Amino acid sequence: MEPLQSGKLVSTVTGKIPTKDLAFTLMHEHLFVEPQIPSPQYEPYTLLDYEKAKQDLLDLKRAGCQTVVDMTPLNYGRDVKRLATLSKETGMHLLCITGFHKEEFLSEEFKAMSPQQLYALVADEITNGIEQSGIYPALLKFGTSKVATEAEKKCIEAVCRAHHTFGLPISTHVDHGQGGLEQVALLQEHGVDLSHVLLGHIDMAEDDAYIDELLQSGVNIEIDHIGRTDRHDQWTLEVIKRYQHTPYLQQIFLSQDMGKKGYLKSYQGHPGLDYALTTYRKLLEQQLGTDVYRTLMVENPKRFFSI
Repeated sequence: MEPLQSGKLVSTVTGKIPTKDLAFTLMHEHLFVEPQIPSPQYEPYTLLDYEKAKQDLLDLKRAGCQTVVDMTPLNYGRDVKRLATLSKETGMHLLCITGFHKEEFLSEEFKAMSPQQLYALVADEITNGIEQSGIYPALLKFGTSKVATEAEKKCIEAVCRAHHTFGLPISTHVDHGQGGLEQVALLQEHGVDLSHVLLGHIDMAEDDAYIDELLQSGVNIEIDHIGRTDRHDQWTLEVIKRYQHTPYLQQIFLSQDMGKKGYLKSYQGHPGLDYALTTYRKLLEQQLGTDVYRTLMVENPKRFFSI
């Protein structure tokens, strides 16, 4: 199987599909998660129950979503074979990634690797498939702490090199949404076209001037912490409204990052994986219209994966 996506095709966990078939897409979720740190504080973030993941995904499908990008990286419980089974049983398109989280979730082995060794690890997954599964990643990921550490900078170098070699876009973890400008600077140092990068969790910072500066740089930003409070949701709607009649709307993506039991209905949590397609969609379309919602959820992901 040819691993690399190009132009109008994108790799899912069950094979390539045309980017036009992605339709309504959540760009940053976690269906299976197991942080590799033996601490009770991460138990709420450990998602291993297959049937519960299936239940949440079917709720999402009924709400009108067709595609989910599972952003679980190496050393964080990624399980692409279970994702493939889940995709086949639900009929949902699921995309997986290769790459790394912030240093807190890097193994000691990864921390000791050189950028060249980290690159070789990622390159092998892109060219040969993940863990001999025949499944290929659609995205590259790196994460940073509030200030990027030396270990994280090595991961960034490796991911940027893989981006230049293979063309996969990059999606990042920005800790509490606050380190986006540093990530932009590091990406520029490595010669990455920022239009091929999506910075995660930017809405967590709740900083209008910061968002302006990021969008002006040309990078894409993700609003992905909706559903936590009504006040925050309304603030995000005001952000989108500010850009709805500008080209910057094409740089804004929408997701939920609900990789925690307390957010998922299958674990008796709230608001549920379908929130962006139900309650939030209703709020957004009432205030900003259906075209804006479609731009965020359909057109922007389709374009992002069509590099």
